[in-house]
Amino acid sequence: MNRICFLLCLFLLPLFSFAQSTWSKDLPGTGYTGECIRTYDGGIVGISYLEHRITKLDDEGTLLWSFVIDTSALQYLIDLTETEDHGIVAVGSQDNWTASLVWKLDENGSLVWQKRFTAPGSNLTVHWICPSHSDGGFLIGGGECAMQSYIIRCDVNGDILWQKQYFGLTSAPTGVINSLVQTTGNSYLGTNNRLEAGDLDWGTFKIDDNGNMTWAKALDEAAERDEVIDAVATSAGGIAVLGTTTNYQAPNNENKMTLTILDGAGTLVNYRVYDYTEQLQPKAITQTDDGGFVLVGSTYSLETMVVKTDGLGGVQWQKRDDGSVTQEAYGVANAGNGMFYLSAFDFTHKTTFSKLSSANGQGLCNENSLQLSPNTRTVSAIPITASSTAGIAINSPFSYPHHTETTPAATICTSVSENASIAKPQLSASPNPFATSLQVRLGEAMEQDESLTLYDLQGRQVAQITVAQGQTEVNWTLPNLAPGAYLIRCNGSAAVLKVMHQGE
Repeated sequence: MNRICFLLCLFLLPLFSFAQSTWSKDLPGTGYTGECIRTYDGGIVGISYLEHRITKLDDEGTLLWSFVIDTSALQYLIDLTETEDHGIVAVGSQDNWTASLVWKLDENGSLVWQKRFTAPGSNLTVHWICPSHSDGGFLIGGGECAMQSYIIRCDVNGDILWQKQYFGLTSAPTGVINSLVQTTGNSYLGTNNRLEAGDLDWGTFKIDDNGNMTWAKALDEAAERDEVIDAVATSAGGIAVLGTTTNYQAPNNENKMTLTILDGAGTLVNYRVYDYTEQLQPKAITQTDDGGFVLVGSTYSLETMVVKTDGLGGVQWQKRDDGSVTQEAYGVANAGNGMFYLSAFDFTHKTTFSKLSSANGQGLCNENSLQLSPNTRTVSAIPITASSTAGIAINSPFSYPHHTETTPAATICTSVSENASIAKPQLSASPNPFATSLQVRLGEAMEQDESLTLYDLQGRQVAQITVAQGQTEVNWTLPNLAPGAYLIRCNGSAAVLKVMHQGE
């Protein structure tokens, strides 16, 4: 018996040793969250795009560094990637979208270089950044106001290796490249939105390491307005595209989330439209270890939504945060070992990073709270040969002097809030829903006078009441409120509770 127990322990020990736990951490400062990526060491790096902050946590949620870009000329941080030397390159917009800024940080969050890219006569809008193959550099691209697409390839120092402009990647005369991902054979798969006769559709294309077009295809859903939101390379060498479709024939022009899966030749594998009872605004997609996908975004009523699918887009589980913690998920990344990273923000614009289980979404509230009936439809994938004008090299349209504005050394933060945002709130209230008043109970007595603040779902303060030291509950009269959802925040404990006002 002892020998059996000993052998059993030896067998189970690795399972316990490598067990993964979920966590959620509020980041320093405030500001809408943006994209996030998994780094070579298993950690997470993400951006707060209004606060101009780049932050890295390790795989256990410990804050490693936080870099704030100090320039008034920067409008938004847009995207980031990790390069082969484990550095982080981030891009942003400047001067009313007429220029783009690029920063390179080393793996410790220290500034390596910064550069500015300007267009000669049109606004230059960077939509994405993608690591290049083998040389440690990167590609950036997007489109101009004239709806022409471009890609710039830079080396490890941010110097331009080549730049090309693509005039109508498909039959449409105009279009903007909105994603590019690495794939096999030193090539890249991308997507572009295109406007033709007032109809918005999208296409996909493949380029080689020198930016030459291999093929381009258009996907057209006829009367529906289709748009690409995000894309991810698949383990099979293809691309999975998260998007939206608007059926003008339907009541209120409903906006539906879509998932399109294509192989490396651009052949359609599957296309799904997710027909939820509540409109969704998708934001990001990643592929998980089991070959499925995690789709994230927000609901129309400002609640974070997460949908996990199998490899063909079939829903395995779905959850949403009830709005008391986060309102919108903006980024997602595969964390490995059956986990995924989620970046989101709450009604006070507080950025939160979370690590969750891809098997069941453990750590996120309200399992199966979204009602859906996903339809599988066939979409026409029309092969189109790239025109002779596609991919013409531009000699020297972009200037890229070093950015002259001062950027301070990285701001090193020694701690991050241990507030487990995905835990149950420490507040409760009854009745809920309420008419004119409710009793709010706190999880523990206040050590000093604190306040409860009532916010609407747009983050506006509606009312406030003081909680005296030692109190554990308070009666709160709230007349003249519009019916709907509100959030109560305890300033002393950072606890948040969602309540519903049913009208007087």
